[in-house]
Amino acid sequence: MGPLTTGLAHMSPPLVPDGGSSASAWSASGACTNSTNSLSPRPAGLWYNAATGVNNPPPRQRIMDQLPSAPSQPDGAMPSPLPSLTLQRGLAAAALMAWLFLVIAAYYVVHKPFGLPQLTAFGQVVLDLELWLATLVIAAGVGWRLTSRWTGLTPVERLVFGVGLGFAALGYSVMALGMLGWLHPLTLAAVGGGLLLWQVMRPQSARAAWQAAWSAMPHPRGRFEWLMAIVALGCLALAWLWALAPPYAFDALVYHLRQVTLYLAERSIFVPVDSAYAGFPGLWQMLYAFVKALRGDSATQLIHLTTLALTVLTTAALGRRLWHMDLTWPVAGLLTAVPTLLLVAAWPYVDVALIFYTSLLCYALVAWRQEGATRWLVLAGLMCGIAMEIKYTALWYPLAAAALILPGARRRGVRATVWHLAVFAGITAVVAAPWYGRNWLLTGNPLYPYLWGGPMWDAGRTAWWDRPGTGLLSEPWRLVTAPWEMTIFGTEGLAGYQATLGPLLLALVPVLVLVWRHLSDTERRGLGWLGLFGGVLYAVWLWGVARSALLMQSRLLLPVFPLLALAAALVLNRLGALDTRALSLSWLVKAGTALVLVFNLFAGGIQFAHDNPLAPLVGVETRFDYVGRRIGTTYTAALQQVNALSPESKVLFLWEPRTYHCHTACLPDSLYDNLVYLVRQHGDADALARALAGEGFTHVLVNRAVMDLAVTEGSDPIGDRDLAVWHDLESRHLQRIYADGVTYVLYELRR
Repeated sequence: MGPLTTGLAHMSPPLVPDGGSSASAWSASGACTNSTNSLSPRPAGLWYNAATGVNNPPPRQRIMDQLPSAPSQPDGAMPSPLPSLTLQRGLAAAALMAWLFLVIAAYYVVHKPFGLPQLTAFGQVVLDLELWLATLVIAAGVGWRLTSRWTGLTPVERLVFGVGLGFAALGYSVMALGMLGWLHPLTLAAVGGGLLLWQVMRPQSARAAWQAAWSAMPHPRGRFEWLMAIVALGCLALAWLWALAPPYAFDALVYHLRQVTLYLAERSIFVPVDSAYAGFPGLWQMLYAFVKALRGDSATQLIHLTTLALTVLTTAALGRRLWHMDLTWPVAGLLTAVPTLLLVAAWPYVDVALIFYTSLLCYALVAWRQEGATRWLVLAGLMCGIAMEIKYTALWYPLAAAALILPGARRRGVRATVWHLAVFAGITAVVAAPWYGRNWLLTGNPLYPYLWGGPMWDAGRTAWWDRPGTGLLSEPWRLVTAPWEMTIFGTEGLAGYQATLGPLLLALVPVLVLVWRHLSDTERRGLGWLGLFGGVLYAVWLWGVARSALLMQSRLLLPVFPLLALAAALVLNRLGALDTRALSLSWLVKAGTALVLVFNLFAGGIQFAHDNPLAPLVGVETRFDYVGRRIGTTYTAALQQVNALSPESKVLFLWEPRTYHCHTACLPDSLYDNLVYLVRQHGDADALARALAGEGFTHVLVNRAVMDLAVTEGSDPIGDRDLAVWHDLESRHLQRIYADGVTYVLYELRR
């Protein structure tokens, strides 16, 4: 017997399933034979042991036979039914249920798992999420239907342009209600509910938009893209949690949300002008009014944050159109690595919404350059007009658009070029007209307060706000080094460029010089188009920086950043052309980029832990206390004193522009010049006191900390005469009723 058969002979004989006439079996000697099953019949379902010749039950059956069995029933008898419910058993069951309820209720009366603050906080979070999602569904569904009029769009193009149009359609609807004086919660609920019901009853459009969004997020390729995807999604997740927290950002309390509360209080967008920002374009604020009217709060921030994700998708789609490359995750990683951009996106501002529509405008113009189809010029005009309804800085966008429309005019002919410009300009003007018409009707100045002034405005305020001659023109070399200065020295919240930009864009974009000769003609042409469009916007920003120190804000340049991120992503994709056998430059650059991304996510996590935005979401602290923790408890304490005044009170704010949390009538000091302006208008303390009383003012709130700083540093236009009038007014016409000893003093106007 060979070694193989010897080994097999010592193996346990197998169990062979019965029922086949040619089933194989092992003989006692280990030889493999064919069993004919003719020796003796075997019941079906048994397993035949060839070694013993015994029919055994299957293994599972043998195991089941060893388990205890239920009591046997007579043949044909049904199992015994459950006992019937008698009075005795019913009383016992009721007693058991009562006992369980008593024990559990008594325990949680003493050991409360949560209280009213937690329920209130959780309810607000749920409401904000519902309003945010409802707004997205409306925008996506309506926009998808609107873009069906444009043939030849890819699903991703229909998604980003559709959501952009959907947001604008909802905003214009709210604006129309505001013009009619119908900004009532019930009216807005009816409009929103009707639009949402339309999407629910016919969900094909919203479902298609969701599928397009899902398909626009490709699977990361390679470890580097995986890292960029993880960091980008991690940063967006942190920003999303920040956005759920109560709003506290400065400009939101000064005018973004403050104007919304005024519109809702008056049920109209024609409200008395009491701020320098009263005329700022308000289309995006109409979306905030929509959710605020329905008791939303943080939903405003979630809507704004959504535009950052849409900007990433738009920029990545532009890269696919230009170069047939999927740069989604590199673009996402580079944009979320700009700390100020991520921070502002989680605030109820309009800046990132403007970035989104700027990206759509550039996309439409590039597509028109490639295809020459008029539909792209129409979309470009729509996006430009919407952008101009969001922020005044978009008034320069037609120049950037002309930079892409005019090249090639000789080839196309003068008549065709004039027609193209007319189509773009005409659509832009029509789309942008509503808000500028509102300004003209309200103030007599479509660009209030610029150029032609208006209510509560004079030449002194124009000079104070413009401050010509304070820019970098006196140091022209700094105009050349501005990118270096704003990247290296710029810090969010501090004087100077007032933003933290991160090092990656400055580090990567200049590398284009090294990889340029390795790029294809198509890639160079695409970069040229991006350079023309972004270059005009950068030149306009640099001109403002040269004129006035007030325009030294990197935030005003953020609309160019998606284009820079796309160029930097192309650099990362083409770095391999610079590698040699001795040195892999692509590996070094990607390693440095990865290090910055990890540092950025780590710093964001530390800041998140420090800010603890989860506390108000779970009811550990009130939403108002969270605001006080972020911007100062002296502010919230002073506002509590103001809100404790009688409803008929009217408060003049000096050196304090934030009035969003006022529950009574408050006049903000939006330019920190209320006192100087009033002294110019009335001359002395007596006339000023009479004027204040005549306008219904009963109290004055002064931010003494800012006032003292302005006097000490001389940064505000306050002179000796203004201070003398103030001291006279304070001593003879004002009575102090509250002072925190640090910052704020509240006075009552003597009659």
